[in-house]
Amino acid sequence: MKILVTGGAGYIGSVLCRMLIEKGFDVICLDRFFFGFDSIEEIRDKIKIVKEDIRWFNPNILKDIDAVRAWLHCQTIQAESLIHKKH
Repeated sequence: MKILVTGGAGYIGSVLCRMLIEKGFDVICLDRFFFGFDSIEEIRDKIKIVKEDIRWFNPNILKDIDAVRAWLHCQTIQAESLIHKKH
């Protein structure tokens, strides 16, 4: 079963992605990766990565991903990332 995790590279999302993989789920990690890929580096080859910001999410980017059965929303906007926005 395919599960979409928004914020999958964040602290909670990355832990959740690992747990889902261990349980045998196909994981799709949607994140803007503002702080990079370090938190999911060891599972990066086991998940599908979608680099996208949930604030401007276009569902058409998932059109080729069939049978997503669950969407687990873990993505948030942190004040620190708004203050130190990278361009």
